[in-house]
Amino acid sequence: MNRITSLCVAAAVSVVADQASAQTERPDFSGAWVQNMEKSWVPKGLTLQAYTDEIEHVGDSLKVVTILRRADQETKSERAYVIGGEILISGPGDAGIPIRLKWEGQTLVFEAKNPFMQDADVRETWTLSADGKVLTKVRRLPTPQGNQTQTFVLEKRLRLPPAGAGPREP
Repeated sequence: MNRITSLCVAAAVSVVADQASAQTERPDFSGAWVQNMEKSWVPKGLTLQAYTDEIEHVGDSLKVVTILRRADQETKSERAYVIGGEILISGPGDAGIPIRLKWEGQTLVFEAKNPFMQDADVRETWTLSADGKVLTKVRRLPTPQGNQTQTFVLEKRLRLPPAGAGPREP
């Protein structure tokens, strides 16, 4: 009877350890992500027709290429981050705006310090759905009327293959 009890306890411990390991693995945000304009916060009168993020996420490195399409033009920007680190982005005049990235559980957090106003920091969180097909970004912005929250829903797409190649997975 002791042997059966020991085997049951060992099996239960193994299952719990596997679940804990799966829960501590960080999400991988790599892929081509297209914003669902109907499910996302889009300001009235905005001429934005499409928003895409192409993300390469390897370890603590995150490279984000953002493509914005409007009726008359398409713009592309690229930014590289280190999770656990800080970068400076250009602000008004000569001011640099520090952006820090960190993990809070399974959520990736971007925090930008406003060098011009106290208590005016921007916070954006990224979470990935359980199936890995939906990236939700929630941005908190301070305004004179109080904090405003914006939610952006992006859906994973297959990346376009190079000319002459078959489809590839993200």
